[in-house]
Amino acid sequence: MRVIDSNSPLTIKEILNKVLKEIGIPVEPVGPELKRAWEKAVGPLISSHNIPYSFKRGTLTVLCSSPHWMLELQMLKEQILSKLHAELGGQKVKRLAFKLGQHLSREEERQKELNVEISKEEAESLTAPLKDKELKEQVVRILKAIRAKAQGPSF
Repeated sequence: MRVIDSNSPLTIKEILNKVLKEIGIPVEPVGPELKRAWEKAVGPLISSHNIPYSFKRGTLTVLCSSPHWMLELQMLKEQILSKLHAELGGQKVKRLAFKLGQHLSREEERQKELNVEISKEEAESLTAPLKDKELKEQVVRILKAIRAKAQGPSF
């Protein structure tokens, strides 16, 4: 990441990364390969209460549904790392970190985002300066996720 001078303009990527980090949406989400490896390494019971949240610089951060699960995973950390190495064929994951937080399935997250309304006019006004259609769609999706998150937990 570059050093940001107060006089230099920020790229859209830098702005979005900063906003996403501030609201708690992972900047570098975990890919499907790592999610599958996690589920195989810990089994269905543990994976139903604790989900891979982000992966950055060799550290897999796991979102835990309760302090109990955080403690349990901390005690199983070395075993889990060994199983992840076996599943992934190497030491892609060097460290595990655990974080207490809201635990929604991917389907629950999608449903919550679908329930957030953004008018066509609002979407167009927010994305008017952008030329790229895919970027416009991503900005609207991020806005929906931010609004869904602002509505609070659904447990």
